[in-house]
Amino acid sequence: MKMTKKNGLWLTVLALATACSEEKNTITNEAPPLQVDYMIAQVSETDNVLSIPGSVLPFEHVDLYPEISGRLLSIHFTEGQKVNKGQLLFKLDTDLQEAQLKQVQSDLEFAKKDEQRKKALWEAKSISLEEYELSQSKKMNLEAQAEVLRVQIEKGRITAPFSGTIGLREVSEGAFITSTTKLTSMAQNDRVKIDFAIGERYAATVKIGETIKFRLASDTTKHFAKIYATAPSIDAQTRMLTLRAEVQAKTQLMPGSFVEIDYVLAANENSILVPATALVPVLNGQKIWKIKNGVAAGLMIEPGLRSKQNVQIFGDIKPGDTIILSGLLAMREGLNVTIKQR
Repeated sequence: MKMTKKNGLWLTVLALATACSEEKNTITNEAPPLQVDYMIAQVSETDNVLSIPGSVLPFEHVDLYPEISGRLLSIHFTEGQKVNKGQLLFKLDTDLQEAQLKQVQSDLEFAKKDEQRKKALWEAKSISLEEYELSQSKKMNLEAQAEVLRVQIEKGRITAPFSGTIGLREVSEGAFITSTTKLTSMAQNDRVKIDFAIGERYAATVKIGETIKFRLASDTTKHFAKIYATAPSIDAQTRMLTLRAEVQAKTQLMPGSFVEIDYVLAANENSILVPATALVPVLNGQKIWKIKNGVAAGLMIEPGLRSKQNVQIFGDIKPGDTIILSGLLAMREGLNVTIKQR
């Protein structure tokens, strides 16, 4: 068959397109692997002391709100003052409730006398049982009204729920307040407690009554506290168990302060340590990436002891494995990787 110029031009274009496509595929398939920093996993000797961050909390703390609405009549404390349990802090205007109570009490006195008269008449068969029961019902209803008013009047007196230090007031005398109006806060700072958390792996070693040592981040002075409570379960997100300890002696520790706790474990463990930056948070815990046959492979791990730079890890990790330290955000299963030359 004789080839025309038009057919020849078409075959030439097709050949060029095919060549470009093959060249593009070659480039894609032969993309250079991602270069990463790395470390070789090896067994390390770790101390038997957990270094754990914690927070100082007041032993008791409460934000005070009124239970009824009304005009704030008077304030009976100075901000920052120490107050005793039951001490009057705020007084609301309850004149209306007090007037209503007097009216109800007057009606109640008459109802009591009426009930006694109806009882005598019923016993003498002069009135029906229904009439006597109606007088009883009226008396009981007025007694209930009087009790409601007494409770409202009492709730107009806001007192300290425990002995402690009063905070800054949020209202002024004469203000109209409701149950959503924060009045002030108070805390028990003479006694403080420490909140901290340990990894799931060590939860079984916790003992109520155990003494811990801690120090402020800005101070080297050692303080002591005794563990008195734990959370009822391990946190499903962090895989940590929260503990609470009471400081045994009166201190000048300010609630909200950050502390470093030395939590002593039962024995040393030989384990693998990795930089904290090598751990990647995921939905069900934490993972690391290692190089396996030239590609990236994710591995779920359980963190253990922590130092300022390193974390003890447990899982399917063996001495000699190559752990990836950089490019973690770009990692995916099967990605071609290679180590950076040092």
